[in-house]
Amino acid sequence: MSHLVSCKGIVIREQIYAENDKFLIILTDTMGSVPVFCKGARSYKSKLMVCAQLFCYSDLVLYRKGENYWLKEASLIENFYGIREDMNAFALSQYLLEVVRELTRENLKDNQLQRLLLNTLYALEKKMKPLYQIKPVFELRACSLSGFMPDLVGCTVCGQYEDPGMYFAVQEGMLYCKEHAKQATVKLTPVTPAVLKAMRWAVFAPLARLFAFSAPDEELLVFDHLAEHYLGYHLDKRFETLAFYRTMLAE
Repeated sequence: MSHLVSCKGIVIREQIYAENDKFLIILTDTMGSVPVFCKGARSYKSKLMVCAQLFCYSDLVLYRKGENYWLKEASLIENFYGIREDMNAFALSQYLLEVVRELTRENLKDNQLQRLLLNTLYALEKKMKPLYQIKPVFELRACSLSGFMPDLVGCTVCGQYEDPGMYFAVQEGMLYCKEHAKQATVKLTPVTPAVLKAMRWAVFAPLARLFAFSAPDEELLVFDHLAEHYLGYHLDKRFETLAFYRTMLAE
């Protein structure tokens, strides 16, 4: 028994399979993350070669046979080639893909994470904002879409929305005002109004305007560290690609 499935998908992992074939992980708009075999994808004669590469976003026709999907047809929409021309952006994009692979599963019909990834890769390619702004926005929004949304509305005790002395609990994902921070039983990180505004924007802003905000560089760097810590803690995972990205920045 076999059948065809049409979808839009972006390649988030590729590896060699047999002499001229590839094994891909494709984040689709209708089925979540799907393992796909691609016959002849390493051959220059293959019509599928151009779409069977990392970052390639395409209209796809998948052929299911038994438990496996095979790529039957593909029409490229975007390959984000410009990311490969900036080594730091390329290293960061590898981290984004690893995070997405960690968060997605097959048969997940919600395509919001796919849209987030596409918007973020576009921002990287077009150099819309500094890397240390793009990265934490992606991290907090990805967490929020995957069941780890922090509560940034106000102090978890009294509901106070604005306070120059607000604190954030990474473990709880909650805010405390200066007064009620004394009651917290977990480690707290002080957040300035600018950092808190950036965090709220990342979680609540419309996807089309996700990167359309500004903040001083020193505040963005704090935001970057905080979002990275939050994602790493709640996913309980060390990302090798993140370590590589940090190494690239240090060179």
